[in-house]
Amino acid sequence: MRNELAVTAMPACLTYMTPARGGWSVVRRALLLPESYLFFIGMPACMRHIILSSIELGVEDRLSFIALNDANLATGAYESTVVEEISAAIPQLPVQAKVIRMFFTCMDDLLGTDHAAMIDALSDRFPDLIFAVSHMNPIRADSPLPPPVAILSDLFSLLRAPMEGWRPDESGTIRGRVNFIANNIAVPKENLICRWLSAAGFTVQHISDFKTFEDFQSMARAALNVVVQPLGIRAAEEMRSRLGIPFVYCPYSYLEEEIEANFSAIAAALKIDLPDFRPLRAEVETEARRSAEALDGYSIVIDYAATYRPFSMALFLTERGLPVRQVYASEWLKTEDQSRERLISANPGIEILDPSAPARVKERKTVQNAVAIGFEAAYLSGAAHVVPYCADEFGYGYDAMLQLLRDLRHAAEETIDLERAVKESGYTV
Repeated sequence: MRNELAVTAMPACLTYMTPARGGWSVVRRALLLPESYLFFIGMPACMRHIILSSIELGVEDRLSFIALNDANLATGAYESTVVEEISAAIPQLPVQAKVIRMFFTCMDDLLGTDHAAMIDALSDRFPDLIFAVSHMNPIRADSPLPPPVAILSDLFSLLRAPMEGWRPDESGTIRGRVNFIANNIAVPKENLICRWLSAAGFTVQHISDFKTFEDFQSMARAALNVVVQPLGIRAAEEMRSRLGIPFVYCPYSYLEEEIEANFSAIAAALKIDLPDFRPLRAEVETEARRSAEALDGYSIVIDYAATYRPFSMALFLTERGLPVRQVYASEWLKTEDQSRERLISANPGIEILDPSAPARVKERKTVQNAVAIGFEAAYLSGAAHVVPYCADEFGYGYDAMLQLLRDLRHAAEETIDLERAVKESGYTV
């Protein structure tokens, strides 16, 4: 498989971070694992951001911080300090935990820490608990294993190999479970993809569905992993190697041919018939006409934090007469290059702007009657109307198209307090 994480980026420059930038943090993703407790380990300055964001998320009862100092490192007492601090904290944890995950910061990349020895020491003291190691190390952001990819790999590494896996039925058709991997929240059960798989006899699963660590283990007995974001490909490859679960990469899309190709890939993997797309296709076009009429006189601006497919989303909207005026993106997946070229060719007046460029500070100006998809686009355009999306978490396939069209109409009817909405979202840099 080609490198689906490869990106095209705007020219490098001093980076400007708006107050509205953010998404799902490492903490928030890590806490998707049920019955887990996190210890963040590092220097106080490194952890300040994590502490503040965890308070904003209201999850401070599920994580602790071990602040190290120069003496811990200089004397070689680093590892023993961590073991002793965690040992002292475990009997006093405010929640019942089955998994203790130790998060190390960037400095750990330079220290050659013996994580296995630390896990052995803690496991000897607390044999009923599972101990695991993760890293919150932004210095690896440009590596093949950046933190968002690593945390998904770490989460699913805790799945145990089942005693026996799925088997085809008498007709040769596979039955069982289908996991969705890398989406932050579960695809709504009323979406076509979930209804289709359920009707074919499959249980659709997402990590957020489970309340206990033991129930989470059912994801190890799946017939297929469906990866919907490129961040999850590595985890799926490891699950295929370790657990024997095949996977298909079927990313979020706003292009009909890609959506139906995704369904075809899933159908081929599971040996089931495709659904009838015609009713949803017709419904999308009906909703598009309604939205184009409702947003006449408005300007749509799109934020690349709202979707991994900003140019495909803009292309979908403009081809149906909706007034997209700006797309904010400092980088994008290379798979979006073709949609970007098609968008610019068909809409020569559209602006493609880098939200990270320092010029945004002085060039920030209000776009009249703007409806923003994403918070950063709202901040930079001065939009009073906002569709509060992040990372395509509003639906899948044609259902995502429908939700987008309806949410645009709804946003045009109401104004929003952007500062309050950003704080309530829990999204962090």
